[in-house]
Amino acid sequence: MASYNEIENPMRTNFVSSLNDFIKKEEEKLKDKRNAFIRLSEEEKRQRLIKEVGRPIDGNYSKEIALIDESVISDDGNVVATKMTFDILGIEFSGVKYEAKGDDTSSKAFIMGIHGGDGIPELIGGLVRGGNTYNYNNMITGIVKKGAVVFCPQLLLWKIQDFGSPYDRIDMNNRLLQQGSSITAIEVFLMMRTIDYFSSLPEIDEERIGSVGLSYGGMYSVFLAALDTRIKSAVSSCWFNDRAKYHWRNFCYFGAEEDCFDAEIASMILPRKLYIEAGSDDTCFTPEGAIAEYERLKDFADKNGFSDKLQFRVFKGVHEFCNDGKYINSLLLDLKVFK
Repeated sequence: MASYNEIENPMRTNFVSSLNDFIKKEEEKLKDKRNAFIRLSEEEKRQRLIKEVGRPIDGNYSKEIALIDESVISDDGNVVATKMTFDILGIEFSGVKYEAKGDDTSSKAFIMGIHGGDGIPELIGGLVRGGNTYNYNNMITGIVKKGAVVFCPQLLLWKIQDFGSPYDRIDMNNRLLQQGSSITAIEVFLMMRTIDYFSSLPEIDEERIGSVGLSYGGMYSVFLAALDTRIKSAVSSCWFNDRAKYHWRNFCYFGAEEDCFDAEIASMILPRKLYIEAGSDDTCFTPEGAIAEYERLKDFADKNGFSDKLQFRVFKGVHEFCNDGKYINSLLLDLKVFK
């Protein structure tokens, strides 16, 4: 007699096949709901997104932030890198501030520079492992040299094999989901409070705030700008795509498919400026889905008179930030950084 694991049993095979068919049919139905969602008012969309990703963005948590540690970790004569640690909701949230040395401008733009998967703030700023020649391609240093202040937060995404400090992002996200929260909600909230801190400083112009990120950082750049209207211009590289195809566990939220995928979330940023790019040879998030999702966003922008606020391109490259500086220059111009 054959063992159970040697049998292709129709009872199980047909269950899998028919369940997949059911999911695909539901996907088609829910496209119409997303098309209706994108036409809602900006604030109504924002409140529904907040409900989906969960607490603490809902406004029922303390917005207090305290700087508990600050130390210079690099000074090459041109750029000063300062590690900063904040206490927010009892969470020790750290990052690295990059600032041009000797820049005495009294009013500076502030940009949240967000690393991707396996990343750390020291890598994105070029301090370790040849970060400037890694897939960030001078994303941060190009901004700092122009005179803007950049804060690169440490998100729960570093590569344990390289940087130690073990963690399980999926497990922590699951625990948060059971509490009505998510890792996305937590990390966006932490970045929003960090913007509170920097925008309160006399040298920062609170009217000139932006965000930029690659991969996971591209996701957070979009989420952060969608949920924090202080951000005037945002750049998202190599993330924007078809979430029905790329439904990673910490990208998924209950009911998201009938409300908001990437185009709907991005629509909350307009009429502020938004720049989206995808790599032609990106094997993590292939460009076809980005193009299709962008067409949905472009249709919304065109119908609402926002066409000049949105740019999209597929550049010749892999899973990397495009190194031609085009969207960085656009971001800086939007924030009136002309140095």
